[in-house]
Amino acid sequence: MRWLLILLLLSVFPARSSQETVDLRYKGLTNITEELVTRNVTVLNADFNKITELDSIPVMNSLQVLSLKNNILSQFPNLANVGHTLTTLYLTSNKITYIAPERLDVLSVLEILDLSRNGLTSIPDVSGPSESLTQLILAYNELSVFPSLALLGKSLNNLDLDNNYIREITEEMLR
Repeated sequence: MRWLLILLLLSVFPARSSQETVDLRYKGLTNITEELVTRNVTVLNADFNKITELDSIPVMNSLQVLSLKNNILSQFPNLANVGHTLTTLYLTSNKITYIAPERLDVLSVLEILDLSRNGLTSIPDVSGPSESLTQLILAYNELSVFPSLALLGKSLNNLDLDNNYIREITEEMLR
């Protein structure tokens, strides 16, 4: 009888995970405010909203994954408050045409960056995530010249440039 009670309690009150996911998809948001998140969020999904710019994001001490797909961002967001923990950033299907170097440079532990389906014509070659970045997805942009990745590309295992306007890639560009 005692075990039955314990099993019943475990099914009613599941164990709390140390990871906290916040799902803000399809909420019509124009910004991410402190009221929407807590400091211990590890995964934040704010896809399919109406966010046009993020000049700052609340401090989240554990944020590892941020997804801002299908918003209306025209610039790379300011993620300085989460740059020391963020490992994965999805910015697919926005309207980003420019990346301020200092905004990318603060992402010191970033491993995966997906900027596919934007309007990028270039990407800054910065050293911030150079030791950690393993995947850079730039498919379906407007790149016409192979990006210089001397710093940014140090750790890359996967570079996706599919469906851009690059006409020539020389061996020298790959060094």
